[in-house]
Amino acid sequence: MILYTMMPHEFIYPQEHKEPAQSIVHYRGVPIIAERAANNDYYVVRIISTNPAHYLIDECRPGSKISFGQNERL
Repeated sequence: MILYTMMPHEFIYPQEHKEPAQSIVHYRGVPIIAERAANNDYYVVRIISTNPAHYLIDECRPGSKISFGQNERL
């Protein structure tokens, strides 16, 4: 059977429900989308701030590894 559609494969054939790999977190006041790695480590995927100064922070650039201590919250 051939299915001609513009819809992504995931919408037509849904996979099992998984925990979202990416989430919105605030790191030092900067809202970012981060992907969870091991323990309390995250990898920055994207900055979702409207403040231009947030894009100049080296720790928040995409691909950077950030970690949250026990005292820090997501």
